[in-house]
Amino acid sequence: MTQHEVGPFAELLWRFGIVGLIGLGVWLVLRCGRVMLGNAAFAAIAAASTAALIARGTPAAVAILAGIVAAAVCGAIFGFAAARTGAAAFAIASLSLWAIELSVRAPTGDALHSFGSPAVVVAAAIAAGIGAWFYARSGSGRAAAAVGQDERAAQGVGIDPIRERLIAVTLGALLAGVAGSLSALYPGFDITAYRLHGDIAGLAAVVFGGVGSAFGPLLGAVLVAIAAVAPLTKEHAAAVNAVALLAATIVLPGGVLSIFWRAARR
Repeated sequence: MTQHEVGPFAELLWRFGIVGLIGLGVWLVLRCGRVMLGNAAFAAIAAASTAALIARGTPAAVAILAGIVAAAVCGAIFGFAAARTGAAAFAIASLSLWAIELSVRAPTGDALHSFGSPAVVVAAAIAAGIGAWFYARSGSGRAAAAVGQDERAAQGVGIDPIRERLIAVTLGALLAGVAGSLSALYPGFDITAYRLHGDIAGLAAVVFGGVGSAFGPLLGAVLVAIAAVAPLTKEHAAAVNAVALLAATIVLPGGVLSIFWRAARR
């Protein structure tokens, strides 16, 4: 094994953390009644920014922070433009972010890999899940959920749907930025991994785990990560995720967590 390769367990941890963070970003927007199909673009922006800064000798911590800020700013710009649109228009607008995923480039090299650790990205994903759980129970989080359930009723009680969607998109982009910045340190880092595959993986994590809890996307990320490293599915992980995504939507629309919720109520 070379210095740029990782074992299957370490790769599993890396993928869990990255997919979990992107999935949580998708989940935040979904709670507002909108589907984000291009969240991985913000991860690609952060990854490219972090990689470029480290390659120029910038301290890793500063480069990571800069990448996260860049992703959050881009998310806020997109959110400001798209928050006023309807559900269908929002989803279509988010598809335009794929152009970023297809065009962004990033350097690789020893200077990047020397900082990587799967424990960091796993810790970041778990911390983000806990943070998202608390956010969902905050005033803003409850307002976002109200917008997703009935936008007109939410407006009737003084909630601003545009503001809540803007907050959700920005926070989602920030989490994707954390994933992207940390993934730039991954020994097998490849910016092209965010080209559509990242969006499918993030959305699959939400659907597999369920939208009822912030921990649903993390549970789903475990399943997505296993599919990405398992010998039988590794070479066709994106196709497996796509097929499983369709099957889960039809057979288990509440996600895996819904099984536990139903069992707990009995």
